[in-house]
Amino acid sequence: MMKMTMTMMKRKRLLRMMKRTKRQVKAAMKLEKVE
Repeated sequence: MMKMTMTMMKRKRLLRMMKRTKRQVKAAMKLEKVE
């Protein structure tokens, strides 16, 4: 059980990180287009 919960927490954290990185990538693309 403990291992399962730990993996779930890590997965959620990874998903959050992915969302953040995707937003950053989009922002970077916009900045590049503007320049």
